[in-house]
Formats: sequence, C-alpha cells, structure tokens
Amino acid sequence: LSTSIWFAGNYKSVNASPANKDNLILSVPDYSGVTEVRPDLKLNAYQINLVVRPRVMATYEHVKQASVGDHSTKGTIKWNDAYLAMAVNEKIVVTYGIQNFQWGPAEAAGPSNRIFHENISARDLLYVTPGEHLLRVNITPSSNWTEVLVIQPTNNGEEEITSGESFKFKSLLKSEVAWNGGAN
Repeated sequence: LSTSIWFAGNYKSVNASPANKDNLILSVPDYSGVTEVRPDLKLNAYQINLVVRPRVMATYEHVKQASVGDHSTKGTIKWNDAYLAMAVNEKIVVTYGIQNFQWGPAEAAGPSNRIFHENISARDLLYVTPGEHLLRVNITPSSNWTEVLVIQPTNNGEEEITSGESFKFKSLLKSEVAWNGGAN
C-alpha cells in the first residue's frame, strides 16, 4: 500500500476593468487551492492481482465581487485504475477494468495510441490521464517478444477527444520487442 498526497494552489488578483466591473461579470476567483490524495492499493493472491488507484480531490475557491467575498468547496473522486489481472498461464495474462495503458518510451517514436491521446509533453506533475474501460490480453511467447491486444468496449464517461464525436469501439495490437534477455 502506498499513498501520494499532492498540494497545489494559486493566487490571482482581479484588476479593476470596465469589462468586468467589480468582478460581477466573470466572477474570477481571487484565490483557490487544490488538494489531491492518490492511494495506490494492490492485492495479490494466487495468479490474480487487484489494483485500485482512486484520485480524491478537494478544491476551495474564494471569489470577491464588489466588496463582498464568497467561497465554495467541492470534492470529487475519479478512478485512474480499478482492474483485475489474471495470469492464465506463464505466457498469457488477461486484465479487465479501468486502466491507464500508455505506450511508454515508444510513444516518442510512434504516437499511435488511439485510446490515450496525451503524449509525454502534454502531462505535468499534477496531470493524471483518466483511466479507460479496457480488456487487455498480454501474450509473451518469449522473453524478447510480447503481443498486447487492447480492446476498449465502452468509454469512461469523459468527453471524447474530438468535440461532438460519439464513442467508437476501439482495439489495438501492440508488439513489444526486447533484447539482451529483456534488459532493453
């Protein structure tokens, strides 16, 4: 069991402007704060692994309009990962649930992941790519070669990457090649 706690905050001053007199039009927060807790829970039994990684967020905003200040708080929980993986045998592992399956270093050479569109330059310390509903089958015929079949049967409820586009069933086949006994 491991847990990471992230804190972020910012302060904005609202300048007087005829376009946003006394901040009555835009209601821009003059300060806000965000707290995140990201537990990483794993349970291993026999040939089955259960992984749960929720993202619990609490936000606070203060908005000053004219001479009156108002504040709001909000809490949300999102599931980055919540999946079950089962080793069928030494060469086949089947995984189902909410997963975040990135290409890893290969995305720099071939950004072909149609399910997870963010590349490494789009992420920062606080950004977390939301997990997707996936069925994944890893077949490893040798220590130097793995085939990964990824099927996305349904979406995760997030808005699609292309605005106005509805969800489409997706599947991918990723080939992984290693050498030096899997060291590279």
